[in-house]
Amino acid sequence: MRSLRCGFAASLMLIAALAIATPALAAPADGHIYWTTRSGDIARANLDGTGVNRQFIAGAAVFPSAITASGHHLYWVDTNRDTIGRANLDGTGVDRTFLSFPSAPSVFRPHDIAIRAGHIYWANWSAFIGRARIDGTHAQLKFIQIKGFAPGYLAAGVHHLYWTGIAFEEPNVIGRAKLDGSGVKNIFISSETSPFHVAVAGSHLYWTTPTNAIVRANLDGSGVRPRFITSAKGQPGGLAVGGGRIYWTALAHSSTNPDDDTLLGRIGDANLDGKGVRWITAGADEASPTDIAVVPGAPRRGHR
Repeated sequence: MRSLRCGFAASLMLIAALAIATPALAAPADGHIYWTTRSGDIARANLDGTGVNRQFIAGAAVFPSAITASGHHLYWVDTNRDTIGRANLDGTGVDRTFLSFPSAPSVFRPHDIAIRAGHIYWANWSAFIGRARIDGTHAQLKFIQIKGFAPGYLAAGVHHLYWTGIAFEEPNVIGRAKLDGSGVKNIFISSETSPFHVAVAGSHLYWTTPTNAIVRANLDGSGVRPRFITSAKGQPGGLAVGGGRIYWTALAHSSTNPDDDTLLGRIGDANLDGKGVRWITAGADEASPTDIAVVPGAPRRGHR
């Protein structure tokens, strides 16, 4: 009996020693939404719209046109500096020129980005999509060539990259290619109206339009619902899906109704079925949001 007790005690001591020697993984924190502003700052709030910090990263860009998140980092495009910036999700480690294109022709410089499978993809003003490794190396300015029009905005899914034609430009299409650049389909989906920002989540593709509506389709291009979510005021702009909801920014004016009283300065969100629309007050005038990113269950600071 004594030997059993000694063995049990030794086991407890071993377990305790292992617990001390092995650092525990940090529990995930609540998710956040991040957005770029007209003033060049990056703002942040909780997924439910509380805890708004309008200068979470102050002066991130001169003119930020896009923001996305992947892993433990935020990435954004500054079309004034022709750069892609990066920072940790907690706002530290800001690098405003993480990727820069000083010697590239202006048509190859980025205006939107997407991240997937260890790579950064960007749309530029030419008929190409560029790509680089997630660490910023091995940049390819002409990774995917698009015929007939320039890429507008990007979204990356598990297997494919999707892009819109530049907003308000014919043809009204969404293109698609595999993440390795093969299987390019310049016209994957024909849209009734000009597709603007695009997002992918689960088994669906979403995009905003100038008709005050968000459209949804299946990933194979079928089941297009032109008015999946509609807004009585203003045109939806930037778009992101995460944490079980869809988020979008409101543009200053509606292209179909320029005098429309808009919801500028707010962020809309809804359930994935399009119901339960609500509005988050993000900030007015120069603090108004332009593009948006969602990070559900972001890791706590220090766990990277």
